[in-house]
Formats: sequence, C-alpha cells, structure tokens
Amino acid sequence: MTRIMPALPYLVLALSLTMTLIFWNLHDAGLKERASLLYQDKTAEIVSRIIRRMQDHEVILRGGAGLFNASQAVDREAWRRYVATLRLGENFPGIQGVGFSQWLTSAEKEEHIRAIRAEGFPDYAIRPAGDRPVYTAIIYLEPFDWRNQRAFGFDMFAEPVRRLAMEQAKDSGETSIAAKVILVQETEREVQNGMLIYVPLYRPGLPTETVAQRRQAILGFSYSPIRINDFIHGVLGQMPPDIGFELYAADREEPEALMFDSLQAEGVTLPPGYAPTFRNRIAVEAYGRTWLFSFKTLPDFAQAMNAGSSYTLLTGGLLVSLLLTAITFILLAGRNRALASAQAMAESEARFKGAFQHAVIGMALVSPAGAWLRVNASLCAILGYAEEELLAMTFQEVTHPDDLASDLSQTRRLLAGEIDSFVMEKRFFRKNAEVIWGRIAISLVRDGGGTPLYFVAQTENIDERKRAEEALVLAKEQAEAANRAKSLFLANMSHEVRTPLNAIQGFAQILGRDPALNPSQRASLASIVRNGDYLLSLINNILDIARNEGDRMTRPTATAALDEGVADPNSWFRPQADDGGRSRAGDAPTGPPAPPDADLAARLAACPPAWRADLRAAVALGDFERINALLDQIRDLDSALFGMLAKSAFAYDLETFTLLDSQSEEARSLS
Repeated sequence: MTRIMPALPYLVLALSLTMTLIFWNLHDAGLKERASLLYQDKTAEIVSRIIRRMQDHEVILRGGAGLFNASQAVDREAWRRYVATLRLGENFPGIQGVGFSQWLTSAEKEEHIRAIRAEGFPDYAIRPAGDRPVYTAIIYLEPFDWRNQRAFGFDMFAEPVRRLAMEQAKDSGETSIAAKVILVQETEREVQNGMLIYVPLYRPGLPTETVAQRRQAILGFSYSPIRINDFIHGVLGQMPPDIGFELYAADREEPEALMFDSLQAEGVTLPPGYAPTFRNRIAVEAYGRTWLFSFKTLPDFAQAMNAGSSYTLLTGGLLVSLLLTAITFILLAGRNRALASAQAMAESEARFKGAFQHAVIGMALVSPAGAWLRVNASLCAILGYAEEELLAMTFQEVTHPDDLASDLSQTRRLLAGEIDSFVMEKRFFRKNAEVIWGRIAISLVRDGGGTPLYFVAQTENIDERKRAEEALVLAKEQAEAANRAKSLFLANMSHEVRTPLNAIQGFAQILGRDPALNPSQRASLASIVRNGDYLLSLINNILDIARNEGDRMTRPTATAALDEGVADPNSWFRPQADDGGRSRAGDAPTGPPAPPDADLAARLAACPPAWRADLRAAVALGDFERINALLDQIRDLDSALFGMLAKSAFAYDLETFTLLDSQSEEARSLS
C-alpha cells in the first residue's frame, strides 16, 4: 500500500480521464442519436405536410370534377360559387386558384370563342394564337383577380411540360402535376417557380375504361395553378430555422429541376466552411412523378439540440479530472505531513516521556481541578509517595495550609488567562508528615479552542537551601548580638576603666608636684603615671581596633596636653588622647559633665534597650554617622528627646551619657 500511494494521483487522473471519455462518448452518442431522430421527424413532417397539401388540392379539383358530373352544364357563376365555398385564402393558403380548362378541337375553336365573347368578354381569344389540332382554353379560374385574369384563354396544351402532364392525366384518368413551369400569372417582379395540378373531366355518360375511350370522352381539366413559394409558406407557415431543404421535381438534384430552396427563399447565408450535422434526401412518388427533397441542418439545429453540451461535458470532465488529481496530491501531501507529524509527535512524546520519567526534578501533569494525572519518579521521591498513591490524591492534599491560598490564587489567574505561568516557593507535606520546602514552576496547556487541559508542574526540592538560609539568618542575628555586646563591653570598659584611670593619673601628677616628696615617692608616682599611660594606651589601642573593624576611625582635631589637664582640674574627667595624638571626639565639650537631666533620663528610659545600647557603643567608638542615624531613628518616636540629645550637655560625652543612661535605667526599674 505504501508503494502505491505516490502513484495514487496519477491513477486517479487516469481513471477520471477514462471515465470522462466514456461518459462523454455515451453522452455524445446519445445526443447525436436524439438529434438524428429529431431531424428525421422534422424532415418527415415537412415532406408529409407538403404531400398532404397536394392531396388537399387534388380533393378540391375532384370536387370541381364532381360538380361537372352532377350537372347538365356548369356555367361561370356556378363555378365561382363552388370555389367561393372553399374559402381558399383561409383553408388553403398558397393556392393560386381553381380553374377549368376546356378541351377543344380545331373545329370547335371558333364557336367557342364566339360563345365566350357573348358572355361579356369581347376581347377573348385563345392564346397562344395559331392553328393546332387540339386546344385547352382556360375559361373558368377563381378567384378571377387581376393575376388570374392573365391566364384567361391560355392554351396550356400548347406548352410541352403542361401538355405532357395533361396527356398523362387524360390517358390515365388520374391526377397529374406539371412542374417546373412559370405560370402565366407571373409578372416581371418576384417571379416564382410554379406547378399545375390536373384532374381530367370526361363527358357524362361516355365509357372511360380504356385509354381510347378516355381520349374520346375528354371534356377538359379541373386544375389549380400553384406558385411554389406561396404554396410551401402556406403549408409550413414559416420556414424552420434549424433545417433547410430543397425540392426537386425529379429524382436527382438537377438545377433545372429545382422547384424550391428554403435558404434562397428566406435570404439565409451559411457561414463559410459550414458543414451540416445531418443531411439526407427523401424521394416521394406522387401524381405521376418523383419528388426529391434534399434536407440539411442549419447552425440553429446544433444550438437547439445543445450540441455544445457534449464539449461542455468533456471540458467539465477534464477539469474535474484535474481537480480530483490536484485534490489527491493535496490529500497525499497532507497524509504525508500527518504521518510525519504523527511520527514527530510520537518521537516527541517518547522524548517527553523519557525526559518526564527521568528528570532530576519532580514533574507532573495536573488537572484544572488539582488531581495528579501523571507524575515522575523524582516527584514521588520528593514527596515520599508511590506513584499509585500520588495519582489518587490532589496537590491540595500535599500543600501546607499556610501556602495553599497563594497557590490557588496563582492557579486561578493562570486559568483566567491573566498570566502564562508562575513560580513560587511553598511547603509540602511528605507521606511521613515531614514538612519540606519546594520550588514549583507552573504553566497551563490549552486545546485549540482555548479550553484548559492540564497544568505542567515542575517541582524542585529546596529544603536544604531553605534550612541553610534559616541557619544563616540565625547566625547573622547571633553575630549582630555579639557585635552589640562587644560594643557595649568596649563602651563600659571606656567608662569604667578610663574614668578612674584619668583620676589616678591626675592625682598622681598633683602629688608629684609636692616638694615634700622624697625621691622614692616621686619614683613611685612616676611609675603610677607611666603604668597609667601604658594602660590608657592599651585601652585606646583596643578602641582603635574596634574602630578599624567598622572602618570608623577618626583623626584628632586637637592635641590635649597632660599639663593642660593638670592645670585645668576639669580635664580630670575628660578622656585623654593617645600618644599618637588621636582624640575620640573632636567636638567634645570641655569641662566636667553637666548634672544629669531628670526629664532626659526619663525619656531615655522609654527608648528600646537595644537602641540605647547601640547609641552607647556609637558614642564610645566615636562613630558619628551611627550616632546621627540613631538620632534620626528616635526623631519620629520622640521628637522632644531628639531635641534634648541634639543640644544636651552630653554632646557625645560618654560620661554624661552613661550618667543619663544609668538614671534612665533606674527610672525604668522604678516604673
């Protein structure tokens, strides 16, 4: 079957062309047969109607003969009444008239002429003139109009063609026709061929059994002159538009015997090179002679028979054959594409199935209602269920309740077409009730009409990552707490150690100026000062290390001399600069700390302990940016406190702040 398919269009073309030719031949043969039968019927009808009209004329003439046989004498008025009764113009269109020609011997000629002239025709004479043994003078001819009056007195026996027909009728006693003749009624215009029908009349009472008896008993002839064109138009009414014919008064198509040509009579001209579909000849024996009808079809015949439908059928069949072949080619191409597409889909399905089943991440197909339609091994491993167990569940059953609302909201947006896909992190319940974190990517597959078919879900186990993130957050919080503790420790150390150390050094310097001291005492005081300076240097170094860790070390703006401090007792409580000339606060106010403000202490007590610890550490480290940031934090919480701190006597002075902070702690404990 596969081998035949490429040749199928050509087989269809061959079969359709064969069927087209068969049906075309059958249709054409049937069409021609119907046309032939119609043509034969029409030609036979024309012949029959013309011959019947001749027979009708014969009946009329025999009626005239009967009139003579029934009467002792038939005068002109009796003949006129007889013909008038026939109403030729209505019942027999085309007949020129009905007349009587009298048989005369040469001895009867003169008496005959006198009798006719006596009837009121003084100019009557037998024509043509001359002496002949026998005359046949036309004495009655109705209707006796101007055209028929031209035949009055004419001797038809004097013309050979007429004489032959008249002798045949006289001797046989039967009707005879003379053709082709030019009637004496013709003029110089519109001359037509003519013929004359003769019925012999014999004298009543005489025997007519033999030729000799009939010749002795002849009285004359009842006859009818016929103009052939008028006769045939009267018979047929009008010429058939699809058939032409010629009438010959002979058994051959001889020009001299041609009586009538329908094409010539109608003025029809055939196209050059025209070949009639049918033509035939019909010979009829009537009234002692052979009449030959020659027929042929005209162009209208083919149109009337819809002969072109045969070629239309052939053309249509060819077009249908080509169309069927083209359709077969298209269907075959479509089939090939469908097979290729099916194969590609099968391969794609196989690849998808393989990728689906062996994917390292969990994959599933989920119905719009949430039922698992298809799951892979990785998803089963992530959730801890067997494939059969999972397919009997919905994704809602394995989703943590706290994450279900968000998941359903996103799927509804996906179904509504608001989004094409979404990614989210959520928690799952495993079969053993363990909660794990997963990262899901969801997309929706629709059919050609846009109806949702199923979700494609990809699930990644991120539980370890989430646990690590939580551990990092916890470690960060712990580190920040340790850092805050370190800052607090350094601030406390600066306050608790440097303040008494400054006092020790100050008093040692004052004692050293006492002149009553002995060298040993002075050496001891010098040792105290030296060791105090060393200890102060160690404390400053620790603070510098802390500042370096936060990149917050500041350069001194002034150098504080010990002598100045000794000269000024207020400097006892001021922090000392290190040997390198660094100062903790360039803008630190001079003089002893101001007495603590009770309102300021109370407002500090209302602040969060962590904030106060951060502020204490920032003051101890001389971190002005951090101090300003902490002041900005308190601005919205307590604007009055912000103003007090900004312009209070503490002015970054750790001792003053420590006193205030201690008082705030007491106020807080009392509250």
